[in-house]
Amino acid sequence: MFLSESLWIKSLLEEYCTFGSTVLNIGSSSRYFREIVQPHISQNFITTVARNGGTVINQDLRDCEGVDLPGNIYSQDVLEKIRSVESDIIVCSNMLEHVEDIGCFAKILSSLVGPGCLLIVTVPFIYPYHPDPIDNSFRPTPHEIAGLFKDLIVKKSEIVESSTCYFRSIVNRGVPGVLKFILRLVFPVNGFHCWRKEWVYLRYLFRPYSVSCIALMNAA
Repeated sequence: MFLSESLWIKSLLEEYCTFGSTVLNIGSSSRYFREIVQPHISQNFITTVARNGGTVINQDLRDCEGVDLPGNIYSQDVLEKIRSVESDIIVCSNMLEHVEDIGCFAKILSSLVGPGCLLIVTVPFIYPYHPDPIDNSFRPTPHEIAGLFKDLIVKKSEIVESSTCYFRSIVNRGVPGVLKFILRLVFPVNGFHCWRKEWVYLRYLFRPYSVSCIALMNAA
């Protein structure tokens, strides 16, 4: 999650998260990731919910520290546990580019959005190939994301730019990181598919990273 992305989410939480709200964070990753690797997630997301008197329930595929509901969201047992949370706000950040069936995943998300619930979805718009464990190359506009949730009403949407780009992220890795990047360009060390993606994303080398952000609501 970019810093600018976390601030966009924060603005929505300040408006919609009230005392007693339950916020479901799907694809939350670990507490270490949220607090150490990307501390702006904790500062602008988690802290905002707590300050407003709400509670964050963290859900992730992996069972690690700071995850309240571990498990595969495609599992019916896991899905029932998530539904039992009865969320007021659902945040799904940078997940849709990592699923095999985007439509199926979006349908599952829609099924979790009860009456009056706000769904916040973010997906990279300009960002290089980054498998976790896969990257389906989905880089949608907010309008394209909205098309996956036809039963929900769009409350806010925007393409949010970050302060960095592909070139800067490579340079920040130091000499070993730059050499590794060059090696990946010259030789298909991670397979032909990944190698081709590296070349495709060279067109974004100096363009700022950006993310499509959208907030939708079940107005039923």
